Amino acid sequence: MGTHYSICAQRSQSVVERAVGFWRNVATLMTEVESILNGRTLTRNSDDPTDIEPLTPNHLLLMQSNLNVPPGVFVKRDLYC
Repeated sequence: MGTHYSICAQRSQSVVERAVGFWRNVATLMTEVESILNGRTLTRNSDDPTDIEPLTPNHLLLMQSNLNVPPGVFVKRDLYC
């Protein structure tokens, strides 16, 4: 009897580990999509090089334009502690 329960526990643990890995991938994907959407312009792009940068949702949310830095690279001004 004990062997059957241990096999079931091992299988259920592997299923849970795979599900957690799947949801981490989904969360990463959704974060990337969010970054892309928040980096799109809200105003028209001008051909004039002297015009200021077009307004994006990132300007309103982060008070700066999207930096698009690779994961694991941190900017000193973004650290809150």
